[in-house]
Amino acid sequence: MDTETLVKEPETLAKKPQALPHDLSELALVRPSFALKASYIDALRDGHSCGNEPQRSREDIARIEADFAAHIEKLNRQGATVTWPNGETGTEVPYQRLWLTDGERFMGETMVRFALNNYYSLHRGHISYGVAPAWRGRGLATRILRADLALLAGRGIKQALLTCSVDNEASIKVIRKNGGRMIDVCRFPWKPTPLTARFAIDL
Repeated sequence: MDTETLVKEPETLAKKPQALPHDLSELALVRPSFALKASYIDALRDGHSCGNEPQRSREDIARIEADFAAHIEKLNRQGATVTWPNGETGTEVPYQRLWLTDGERFMGETMVRFALNNYYSLHRGHISYGVAPAWRGRGLATRILRADLALLAGRGIKQALLTCSVDNEASIKVIRKNGGRMIDVCRFPWKPTPLTARFAIDL
């Protein structure tokens, strides 16, 4: 999938599910862009989040909207010092965050990690993704994950690790559709419930 930013002006997403383009090949993963600001903000207001990230508060969304340039820069900032939920502190692993779009509207996003540290080897793995609420139930998560796996394979990674909560049936279905096999089920001190299922996908 093309990773160049599309430059069409966005249309604001409505609150109800939208119709997909007739030609699904029009969908692309792109770098976060000002062109998608309006529909991205709408998605955040609808409760969109990526992977295990918490939903944004009204205050957070207002700050993002007021300084969108800073938000875009932060989304793909490399080398930041991070403290992970397990208490470890270190440099964030190399990653890329991309947005799913039909060229006009923000529809979802993904974060692809090109290396794993101790925390990511246990929880979250190589890939986090999320489909905007107005676009769920259309098979888009499966498409996002398929493209993410191709990005990892292009970097020479032979096996992808993915995780999700054991009660997240939709995510488990998406992972299995893309060749995932369950490795184990874990309980972590920083996330006692629900349990976390870990999956491997050979690339």
